[in-house]
Amino acid sequence: MRSVLFLVVSLLVIGCADVRLPYEDWPASVHEFISLSDADLTALTNMADTLNADLGKPVIRIGGSVLQGYPITIEKVNSLPNPSHVGFAKRYTDHCEIQLRADMFSRDNLLQSVFWHELGHCGGLKHSGEAHQVMSPDASPFSSFSANALSTFFAALTASTGLLAP
Repeated sequence: MRSVLFLVVSLLVIGCADVRLPYEDWPASVHEFISLSDADLTALTNMADTLNADLGKPVIRIGGSVLQGYPITIEKVNSLPNPSHVGFAKRYTDHCEIQLRADMFSRDNLLQSVFWHELGHCGGLKHSGEAHQVMSPDASPFSSFSANALSTFFAALTASTGLLAP
């Protein structure tokens, strides 16, 4: 009986030693793209560069290797299970998958807010109850975000991902 108990405890300890939290691998790295054109990729790269510049540190790399941070896959889809959604993120312990509705790619101002919003979910952020916030459940044009809304998002993403403030 003691040997069975020892075996169970040993397996639990060994299993727990390998657990990684998503923030341990940030900055994130978008390493897989599904159904994105070169123009789509360029648009997302510019939006990621803007996020990095505004935050004053690298938060996300586009085109990095899976070994260079928290891996994110981005897929351009024609529709989502909930027709009212324009983006969707599914966060796992070791990676995140983002789906962006295809019609968002013709609306840069909205695509940027949806892309940043879904990155927020990859970083562990939940929806905000306030309108015109990056993490608001209703998609707002990026130009509608105040400096305070962006600061709130940056602070929350920095805290959630374990990145140090600049």
